[in-house]
Amino acid sequence: ALCCISASGHGAEAAHGSSSAKPLLRDCDTGYLLNCRFSAIRPYTWAETPFLTGWETDDRGGVWESSPVGFLSDFGFHVDWFRLNDNSTDHAVTIRHQIARQTSGVVTWEFRFAMPQIMEGAAWQLRDMDAAAVSLLVRDGTLCLESADQTLRPLKPIQVEHEYGVRAVVDLTRSSTSVFVDGERVASDVPFLNRVENIDYVLIATGDKAVGQLYLPVVNVHRGYTVNEKFLVAGKGRLPHDWHRVSDTGKVSVEEFRCAARPDVLSLRLAEGGTVKREFAASSGKTVLEYRFLLPEKRDGASVAIYGRDKPLGVFQTFDGDLCYVHPDGRRTVLAPDYRENFWYAIKMIADPKSASAECHVNGKPAASDLPLGSGAGDFTQVRFAAPPDGILWL
Repeated sequence: ALCCISASGHGAEAAHGSSSAKPLLRDCDTGYLLNCRFSAIRPYTWAETPFLTGWETDDRGGVWESSPVGFLSDFGFHVDWFRLNDNSTDHAVTIRHQIARQTSGVVTWEFRFAMPQIMEGAAWQLRDMDAAAVSLLVRDGTLCLESADQTLRPLKPIQVEHEYGVRAVVDLTRSSTSVFVDGERVASDVPFLNRVENIDYVLIATGDKAVGQLYLPVVNVHRGYTVNEKFLVAGKGRLPHDWHRVSDTGKVSVEEFRCAARPDVLSLRLAEGGTVKREFAASSGKTVLEYRFLLPEKRDGASVAIYGRDKPLGVFQTFDGDLCYVHPDGRRTVLAPDYRENFWYAIKMIADPKSASAECHVNGKPAASDLPLGSGAGDFTQVRFAAPPDGILWL
């Protein structure tokens, strides 16, 4: 769609839709409203300028580019990088994506970015049809959050070539947002920039006067999950702000898993008995726990447990070369016999406190049902992950 440009406060010029643009009305209590990795945008469009699927674009300031480019020897369906390349001092390169209209509750917005050189005025916004609710932009080499009083709140000085992960937790009911950069909280409960009651668009722009490249590996918007952590926007070498060590034993940190395909390259690494927990609001109904793990070498003692208050209600463990579910009385049900080392396993547990039982799936296939939960199973309140005493666990 052809977009015109206008300014909002200190923010970048924003691409607005035509007067005929309409909100996208869909019901979505839990799920992804946007899940974009900018992959495979070139194949089979060699003789054409390809569209950026799902995005409305204004390229008067330059172009958008990706690698591989999709031609002959540089053909591929994956993506090494995607970027907005701004070569104009008069216009920005602007892209925006419509999402299902959000009117209440909490929405989580995540993205990563990197700059080979500082791009003054580069901006990221969550908007309704006309104005920004949340606006992040670069000013004087610092990532800032625009405030309702038209001031800028500095969040993080930008280092060139560093790939930042940003998460904004947006509360539409309270008209406020909290921002995290590389897993660290940098702003809490900041009021919306404008009097906005709906969220309809994600907008990204390079800035009018800036010249250079803005790399964008991933952009996500989701809602409704009690916990949704893929470590996409976490900082390397640390834990996200809402994950905590259970003890000083072992080593735990987010690191790059070098065999992973971009942009999903960060995982939580636990070693030598390191244990972490993620607490969440008490859940008293049927609850689904999903996680993926990899052991570089087969080791007994790796464990995952969902807790109620202060005691485990459902426990997974590696034992005697098998992946098992541990019953409250200590018996074990084998879920994956002779599991493979250096292989990602996807585990899904559907736990029902009312029946005090659970069913489990491994890599998409049913593995066991009617597994007993711990006695007195009540509200679920946290999940814990532990590495084997003499090995490594990737989550």
